[in-house]
Amino acid sequence: MSKNPTDNLADPALARELRQALSAALGPLARGDSALLRPPTQPGWQAGAQGHYHSAPELFLQLSGWTQFTFPQGGCRLQAGQALLLPPHLQHAETVGADAPGAGGAGGAGGAGGEFRNLLVYAEGTALSVHLANEVQPGQPGILHLEVRQLPVVAQMAQQLLAASQRQGEGGSAGCSTGHGESDGTLDDWRARGLVSATLAQALQLLEQPPSEQQDEPPAVARTRLLVKNQLGDPELSVRGLAQQAACSADYLSHLFHRHSGETLVSYITRLRMERALQLLASSRMAIKEVAWACGYNRPGYFIQTFRRLQGQTPSAWRQSGAGRLSPAGPD
Repeated sequence: MSKNPTDNLADPALARELRQALSAALGPLARGDSALLRPPTQPGWQAGAQGHYHSAPELFLQLSGWTQFTFPQGGCRLQAGQALLLPPHLQHAETVGADAPGAGGAGGAGGAGGEFRNLLVYAEGTALSVHLANEVQPGQPGILHLEVRQLPVVAQMAQQLLAASQRQGEGGSAGCSTGHGESDGTLDDWRARGLVSATLAQALQLLEQPPSEQQDEPPAVARTRLLVKNQLGDPELSVRGLAQQAACSADYLSHLFHRHSGETLVSYITRLRMERALQLLASSRMAIKEVAWACGYNRPGYFIQTFRRLQGQTPSAWRQSGAGRLSPAGPD
């Protein structure tokens, strides 16, 4: 996801639009009047495929226009008025577009006419991020307005979304489990709707609380953190590329990020990649080369070298030492 050339993060009108969109989506989801799409988990990482993934579920609310999601196996299109809950570790790419002439948004929220607009809710650890997206280039979504809250209660919200993303009692398909209609009437669907609705209600409450001083960092820094997480599996991720998306120089972005975070941008990228590697080594049977690809290293040998330098041992040795409870899927 790219950055808009202009910084709209402090725009009161966009802040209102974000809250109105959350509120408008809550009722139909809770009542079963709007579709909640939940694609199944697809393990592994497809090298060379487009897209990224996150360590926690992502909740998309389509306000107007559409979003086409492509997975390693299959995909689905999210239409205005629908919600999609992506499970963690599902590699996906997004293409967006406007509605046909005459089509409107969901519940009056979103952009005028049929232009693309969606909202993404993401809770991981104690950090909640909610952002509005629009189409910054043909087919490409960008962050229009972003708000972040760091509070202990977010950990509960993250668990709720995780539980909702885990489909029960069905084999599933490569796409999404629900089409354009309303609730499918199953107990599992109502369970997921209850968890998602509770999370949206909590998000609305948290957004009414002003950010703490610790959270009050420049919008460019908050947006850069989100861009890094979105692009962590991309081997082309770089400070220069992030600066281009931020419409500023690499030196300026590096200085700004270091001044407000106490960490260089390069170190931040490497740290997040190593955290992802440790999590995958400990909780999956992915081969070492797959872990490398998922962490943005297109050369597994360089990944192993970097891992050894930072962790004191190779990924295989770390996994076999007992830190990882699952046996590896294959050799380095």
